[in-house]
Amino acid sequence: TNKTDAELGKEFEQFAGIETVFGFSPTNSEETGKAFGMSFNLSLWSQFFLPKGAKVLGFVSEGRAEGLAFMTEKSVGKGKIVTLGSMPDEQHAPEFIHKLAVHYANETSLTMRFNVSPGTVVAPRRSADGDIFFVINMNGNGGEVTLNRRTEDILTGEVHPGHKIIIEQYEIIVLKA
Repeated sequence: TNKTDAELGKEFEQFAGIETVFGFSPTNSEETGKAFGMSFNLSLWSQFFLPKGAKVLGFVSEGRAEGLAFMTEKSVGKGKIVTLGSMPDEQHAPEFIHKLAVHYANETSLTMRFNVSPGTVVAPRRSADGDIFFVINMNGNGGEVTLNRRTEDILTGEVHPGHKIIIEQYEIIVLKA
């Protein structure tokens, strides 16, 4: 890597509170990262940072970039800049992305939370009568959804106390909270 004044742009790096030290692809190398209680090989084209005012959320524990950050966070006004310089390998990426989403969802006043399996979609709508959730399995494999509140199936009258609901192949259910 041959950086001039800043690999990701001087203005961005200053705003995000980082300084990029390296940019390379750690795929199939010995670069190991740690974040959210996980340890994994890093992959894809990546940037590795020194924090310059940002908080380190993920760091390189082994390899050429050992000790540098690959994920940082900096508060700006009412929001945060999260700089993600690398990704876990394919095996660990889904769990990492889930933990990342849950981490930031927990920091908000998010009221509509649900876990849903791949191929199943939840479309929340707000009405005068309350919240409505359209749950649709779109991949034909069936699935499941877990809502964080008591719901009633509008079509069948079945009450769900906020636990896992099984969705059949291509099934559509309509839940009222």
